[in-house]
Amino acid sequence: MELIESFVRFITEYQDYSYGVILIILLASGAGLPLSKDALLIASGIIAGIIAPYNENALTLMLISCIFGVTAGDCIMFYLGRMLSFRIQRYWPFSRIITPKRFAALRKYYRMYGLWFIVIARFIPVIRIPLYIFCGMTRKIKIGFFILINGAVSVIYTVIWVGLGYICTRNRELLLEYIPKINFGFIALVLTLILGLLAYHRFRSRSEREKQ
Repeated sequence: MELIESFVRFITEYQDYSYGVILIILLASGAGLPLSKDALLIASGIIAGIIAPYNENALTLMLISCIFGVTAGDCIMFYLGRMLSFRIQRYWPFSRIITPKRFAALRKYYRMYGLWFIVIARFIPVIRIPLYIFCGMTRKIKIGFFILINGAVSVIYTVIWVGLGYICTRNRELLLEYIPKINFGFIALVLTLILGLLAYHRFRSRSEREKQ
């Protein structure tokens, strides 16, 4: 986590540009750059906490920058999938992100859970970008609907991570040390929700068959 601490120190030295820099990095992360978006959002909250004594609107401005960066990055992936459709699988790095096997798995789970699958995927880094590309590739989801649903979930997601960083600014060394464990906890929670949905789906299907 030394890299994140160095990033925080570097950005806070240029407070006037911090929001723009964070926005650009989040856009790049959403567009496929291999960066931990969760760690970036926590770092953004810490930066807002450091700047807050000098700018009372620091947290608000940081949240706006982060929410826009996260949402716009997702929309870039969705639009690329929609524009290129299955041709996107020919190009690197998308050929590795959305493989035929992964596409088939995403289609299976999307058919089973629909909207809920998009909501849950927001909190699972491994399938986040492939799912947004998939949503565009299928062309069954309207752009406005995707922006509405993904935007609403992104607001919750961003507020959680940025708020956590902001609240723990004074104890940021400890927070940064535990980022992997916090991520694991979130993923465990999301997987629990998925298992709950699977159990509910099977129970409902069994009940419907028994009624017939």
